[in-house]
Amino acid sequence: LASDASGARYSRVAMWLHWLIAALVAAMLGLGWWMNELVPDHSPQQDAIQWWHVSVGLTLMVLVVLRIVWRAMHAPPPLPSGMAHWERSLASFIHVLLYGLLLAQPAIDIYLHDTYFVVAHFHIIMGVAAIFGIFGGNYYWFPKMFGRMMHEGMGKAHFWFSRVVSYALFMQIHFLGITGHPRRYAM
Repeated sequence: LASDASGARYSRVAMWLHWLIAALVAAMLGLGWWMNELVPDHSPQQDAIQWWHVSVGLTLMVLVVLRIVWRAMHAPPPLPSGMAHWERSLASFIHVLLYGLLLAQPAIDIYLHDTYFVVAHFHIIMGVAAIFGIFGGNYYWFPKMFGRMMHEGMGKAHFWFSRVVSYALFMQIHFLGITGHPRRYAM
């Protein structure tokens, strides 16, 4: 991860912590998906996977704190001198934001777990993203297929209308989840 021509690099410890944290985040996503979608509810297997999910999550939290402490004690290599000031600021902001999200996740998860917030978030990410991908493909391929451009004003109106309507639909479910509405009821 050389950052400029002087050869300054992150230390091996910082790089190992970075990639270990990234691997554990991927493991958490996989375990969470497996636990919630592929295993029957309230089964012994789900309990075992949930135990692993909690264990990996706590390990991840400890490693994130360790990485932040390491970063505070060891200065990172300088960013390339050719970067604009706004690029440096944006890179720093996103870096801090990602670590903040990793640290906030356990506290938020305790409150929002098993509420409608999870349902809304899943559907807005998976469903709306797929639909917008189809729209994007349509805007890209239409001129190639029919030999003429689409009306730009209509395209922008379609984009913003679709965005506002999809968020208006799913924000209601997000708010239900934030207020604690349960995702499922015991039968």
